[in-house]
Amino acid sequence: MRPIAQYALYFVAGFLQLWLLLFYWGYSAGPASVLPYVFLVAFLELGLIASSLSLFLEKPGAVAAVLGGAVGLGWPLLGLLSMSPPPFVEAAFLGLLPLIVTVDGFWRLLARRRTPWIELANGPSLVLRTVLAVLPFAITGYLALPFITAVEERVVIPDGYMGKVAIVFHSTYHGLEEGQRDISTMYDIPESGLLLAAAGPIRGWRHTKYFYRPHSGPLRPIETVWSSTIHDTPENRTDPTVGIYLRSFGLTTTGACRFEHETFLVGTKAFILSRGGHTDYELSEQMKVLACEPSQPPNNRLDGPAPAAQPAR
Repeated sequence: MRPIAQYALYFVAGFLQLWLLLFYWGYSAGPASVLPYVFLVAFLELGLIASSLSLFLEKPGAVAAVLGGAVGLGWPLLGLLSMSPPPFVEAAFLGLLPLIVTVDGFWRLLARRRTPWIELANGPSLVLRTVLAVLPFAITGYLALPFITAVEERVVIPDGYMGKVAIVFHSTYHGLEEGQRDISTMYDIPESGLLLAAAGPIRGWRHTKYFYRPHSGPLRPIETVWSSTIHDTPENRTDPTVGIYLRSFGLTTTGACRFEHETFLVGTKAFILSRGGHTDYELSEQMKVLACEPSQPPNNRLDGPAPAAQPAR
């Protein structure tokens, strides 16, 4: 049963890297940190390649494990050697299992150094091995399906706008029926920062992209999204990066009017620190007026394939 134990170790270590990948991707929104990409490489090496290979070819599986473990160890080791090292407990948590996997891989290569590289590992039946080898790919495919089928959502903001943005959904008030979603949805935010959408929010998975709408030329992407607290430091105060901060969903009921809304801040870190990150009373009142006392039907939301660029208004 030796290949099963090797498989189980690499499988658990790989999918722990996948969990960390999803956790840190949500924490940093991807481009804000390199850490999710480190975990992605470690997961591919351990959870998919090393675990599946180890059921059939023990030595190649050990090599893949050493490579994946070394990648997984890279971040905590570099962090401890940096000028601002992370807490030791955090570094130990991130590095413990990759360290065990790396040591295990080296030990197997050393103990079986005289074994041919293409020798089939001893173990259970070929059918059981095949099922176990397919399992990591099946789980990965199942987890990836929502991302593949997600609706692409584009939020287009007036060029240079910094401040609070609110998207108000109130489809029942206007007697509009929700139909089947298209593959892409765009919210064209007006100069006021408040948009009354023509239907409800996207209920399923979505892949959101943010853009500035210049007076001429193509849309300019806003790449950075901050999903956690921005600390008041000199570095953050001088950071010129413009990003999206804390997009949140809410439901408001006032009298006979009931509407859903999503809000976020757009701006630099210094701007966000100076204004705070919560929806204030004034914005709440403006959303109530927009949703419950509309002067005209909503026409700022476009459903369907989002264009690469849009002319200025």
